[in-house]
Amino acid sequence: MKRRTAVLKAEGRDELAALAERCGGEPPRGAVKQLEDRWARRERETRVATLQAALDDLVAWYRDVLLVGAGGAPAAAVNVDAADALRADAAALGPRRALRAVDLVLAAREDLERNVAHGLALESLFLQLSALTLT
Repeated sequence: MKRRTAVLKAEGRDELAALAERCGGEPPRGAVKQLEDRWARRERETRVATLQAALDDLVAWYRDVLLVGAGGAPAAAVNVDAADALRADAAALGPRRALRAVDLVLAAREDLERNVAHGLALESLFLQLSALTLT
């Protein structure tokens, strides 16, 4: 994620430099503000997309836990290389808590779409997921 935002920042600096060059060294403040707002939106969109992709991976994990827990072949799992961990999680969680985990992850994903603070949304999710393993 840091690489993506670094690329966006570099593009923004280049865009601002090009604007300054076209304006004789001093771009209009309004144009600079518009560019900064656009960069901020792009950075946020990139962070949200990256976090949502990670949450999608987590949903896939719990889907595989459900698959293996229901007696499905680990070879049919997305995370085929982690069959032992899938079995362990399936045994520790059971189907009800694994489904609850999926619901929690999907709710966190929706929270990110609604502009909830990323750190708080993830912290809440991971606390709730860890509580599932304690019960």
